[in-house]
Amino acid sequence: MTLDNVLSKIINDAEMEAKGLIEEGEREAELILGEAQRETEIIRKKKEQEEQDAIKDLERLQKSKIRMKYRRRRFEAEKMLIDMCWADVKEKIGSIDPELNRVLLNKLLHLAKATPAFSIRSVVAHEDGDEARPYSVYCRERDMGIVSQLSNLELAEPIECIGGVMAEDEDSNWRINLTYDILLDEIEENMLGKVYDILVGD
Repeated sequence: MTLDNVLSKIINDAEMEAKGLIEEGEREAELILGEAQRETEIIRKKKEQEEQDAIKDLERLQKSKIRMKYRRRRFEAEKMLIDMCWADVKEKIGSIDPELNRVLLNKLLHLAKATPAFSIRSVVAHEDGDEARPYSVYCRERDMGIVSQLSNLELAEPIECIGGVMAEDEDSNWRINLTYDILLDEIEENMLGKVYDILVGD
């Protein structure tokens, strides 16, 4: 084999090897590029999903805030309605028919005299056998004439209330409050659920 033939063979072999290396490099580059594209697509989809989730979270948060705001406004409106109802009830009771008021005051005065608190106090505090009794009675100024007719208790200074009476022992150690205000407050606590259902119930 001549030198030219050897050189030609070496050149051909080198060209073939170079061509093979180039083809292998291109295939490797295609694989790397394909893998990079797949990873890029995965990252893109993940980012899109994260953005969509973030948007949904913001929408849920916004809806939640709107619901809370609505509930707060509704609660305030319901409370105002119930307060108006009780204010109306108190106003009407404060101006009930004088004859009915007289009957109620008489019953409350009898209740004040018969309250167990006086007999309990007499057992605890009075060793001499004297029965502790209410000594003075309070009422609103408008009812002082009626209360003085109905009761032999000492009539005290008038008090601010919508009606009823408050009795006190002689030493002013304690008193029993039977004003319409207190009685209505107790009724309001017990009846609030029913009143709510009547006025606001869904």
